[in-house]
Parts: sequence; C-alpha cells; structure tokens
Amino acid sequence: MGDAANNFSASPSLRVSPSVFPKMRLDIFLKLSRLVPRRTVAQEMCERGAVMVNGSRAKSAREVREGDVLSIERAGNVTSVRVLEVPGRPPSKAQARSLYETVGVEAHND
Repeated sequence: MGDAANNFSASPSLRVSPSVFPKMRLDIFLKLSRLVPRRTVAQEMCERGAVMVNGSRAKSAREVREGDVLSIERAGNVTSVRVLEVPGRPPSKAQARSLYETVGVEAHND
C-alpha cells in the first residue's frame, strides 16, 4: 500500500505546477507594468468600469494571465494591451514595458 501511494504522488502527469500558469491580480499588474501610477488608481478605474479583460468589465481582484488583452479607458482614449509576461517579482522600470505589448489605441468620444 505504501508503494502505491508513493507511485501516485510521484506521477508527473497528475501534478500541475503553479508556474505553468502564472497569474496576478489585475490591479497589481497594472501598477507593476506602470500602466497606472498607483494600485489605488487601478482599483478606482476598475470600480468605474474603465478596465476590461478579454472584452469583459473586470474587478481589481480579477486574475490576469499571459495572453489576456486589457483595455484601459482614460482621457477619452481606450488603450488595448496584450499581457506578454506576468512577473514573479516587481520588475525594474526598464523591464516593466516588456510585460505587455500595445495592441491599439482608439479615440473614445462619448
């Protein structure tokens, strides 16, 4: 019985490493990527509905993963970016820009 338990827990196909699917809260990602100056600003933007993830309005606690498309509305423009990397630790100012790529910028006049 001990061998069966050891074989089960050692099976690599049954374990999923958390690093395979890195994720981070939306408000923290916006701050670390320097898309917004402060986390509280990111939270306020989410509360107002100014941030979307993959086309859906997102709360600040929403998890962001690599490949997600974020749309951020501010100052009459909507900026869309694709998440390229979710950092494991806070990046330097130079590295912050490499976390995403700009997909588009639209004038949004309401």
